[in-house]
Amino acid sequence: MENAIEFLESANVLHLPVRKSPRSPKPAKAKSMTIALSLKCIDGVVVAADRLFTHSDLSNPNLGVFGSYAKKVFGGEGDHYTALVAGSGSKDALYSLSGSLLTRFEQEETLQASALAVENGLEEELNRLSGKLGEIPNLSTLVAVSQQSHPALQVFRSEGLVIRAAEPTEVIGVGENSLVQFLLDTLYVPHMSVMQGVALAVLVIQQTKKYCPQYCGGVTDVGYLFYGVPHQYDLTEEEVGDIEDVFTEGIKTEALSVLINEAEKLIS
Repeated sequence: MENAIEFLESANVLHLPVRKSPRSPKPAKAKSMTIALSLKCIDGVVVAADRLFTHSDLSNPNLGVFGSYAKKVFGGEGDHYTALVAGSGSKDALYSLSGSLLTRFEQEETLQASALAVENGLEEELNRLSGKLGEIPNLSTLVAVSQQSHPALQVFRSEGLVIRAAEPTEVIGVGENSLVQFLLDTLYVPHMSVMQGVALAVLVIQQTKKYCPQYCGGVTDVGYLFYGVPHQYDLTEEEVGDIEDVFTEGIKTEALSVLINEAEKLIS
């Protein structure tokens, strides 16, 4: 035993470094959680979100979690385009950004006949919001635009001030977890129709609300666009409820892919 201790001492294993006193942590900003997603389909795109804005003040854990309900999916359309905006993060930042961006699209269409500069418009409005706030906004967004003059749908994702083209499936907020990724990896296929994408979006958000109720809840809002069609469509609350019932009643006995096909038939 003594030989073992001598060996460890000679190898400097037992001589642990003295820990420095930890620095006082900087006050953490309040965080907010939600789920919003976009799905690119063979004939269009789907954008959906729950309605629960939850907030936890990390600098004062005793306050716990508090929240409010409000829409997170917004649409706008003109003679030659239609757009959807959804977000996660600060409610005030989302409402300010979505309002200014959709107004910008409307004004751009009035002033010029060429295609809307979607990515540049999003970048400028985010920078404008950042200047107004005096900091990078606590906001993630999904922006989808269909234009008659553009051959493909344009879908972008932003995190703070960073913008990139969206992948076939995008999820922001608390939805970036293993449950959501499992459902999308299992059920999403690029050649699915918009209506199938709508049903899948309802399912994903329904299950997230079920298993993450502290961060996601309320009514599910779903908007969708078709290629080259200057009109934006929404599910009614009744349609969302009917689709959720299909999954609630059948999820234990039927394959999820079969249920999605059944749910698709409920969308008018």
